[in-house]
Amino acid sequence: MDNLPLSTAFFRVIQDIEVYSKVGGLKKEWSRLAAEIFAMTEICLSRNKAVTSLLKLQNYGVADDEILTVYEFLNEAGLENAASHEFHFANGSSTDNANSLHITNMDWTSET
Repeated sequence: MDNLPLSTAFFRVIQDIEVYSKVGGLKKEWSRLAAEIFAMTEICLSRNKAVTSLLKLQNYGVADDEILTVYEFLNEAGLENAASHEFHFANGSSTDNANSLHITNMDWTSET
């Protein structure tokens, strides 16, 4: 090791501490960004599934306004009540349920 003057040695130690602090800050920033990327990936995954489902429905001939009608119906029914409502996928068969949704040959209508 070189025989450094005391002031130069102190200066190098201070520089090393500053670099160490910057590296620590960069590690914290990297960790924060990794968490943000994970959260965005989860959000995008869910949206991708929704878009894929919409594209499949459109491929089956379901129009956008029909999709919105079903969406509004389900929102009105509420999550806790959605399971108790009847959904019919038969050819015109029905029961007289005021909140039933009839889907006949991909023709979606809401009965009220």
